[in-house]
Amino acid sequence: MKRFKFIPALLLICASTLFQALPLLAQDEITTIILIRHAEKVDDSRDPDLSDQGLKRADALSSLLKNAEIDAIYSTDYKRTRTTVGPLALVTGHEVQTYDPRDADFIQKIYNNNIGKTVVVSGHSNTTPYAVNKLIGENKYENLEHDEFGTIFIVSLAENTSSEVLILHY
Repeated sequence: MKRFKFIPALLLICASTLFQALPLLAQDEITTIILIRHAEKVDDSRDPDLSDQGLKRADALSSLLKNAEIDAIYSTDYKRTRTTVGPLALVTGHEVQTYDPRDADFIQKIYNNNIGKTVVVSGHSNTTPYAVNKLIGENKYENLEHDEFGTIFIVSLAENTSSEVLILHY
């Protein structure tokens, strides 16, 4: 658990550097979408719970993002994705809103409803990189590996500029 101790500071330093690097005009609104895959699950059934390790990762995510000024939290309607962001929802006071990952425009709808805000989107090994690719307008990121759970994609978007992606592991 000690390895999670310095992650919040690292996240803030990286995010600060990222935002300084963006050539933003004063009138541009920055939209930040933090995309994660659900944490470890107990089995490969259709709608499994999180494993003990997954519950610990969900708590670590909450600790990592609790001061990030989150405006909204989204999740697919599965236990593993909702439970992954559940602790974060508790500390931020936000309800977890669900989205349908089968809707090809789900990430565009989330973006359109949250321009200028910071949101967290909990998804799956295929929907998370898909959403990042849709946001940046290119097919850059492949599906996550079956055992890859700690990757965070932070996508910053501003009008009249290109998007920026920061990838972290927790």
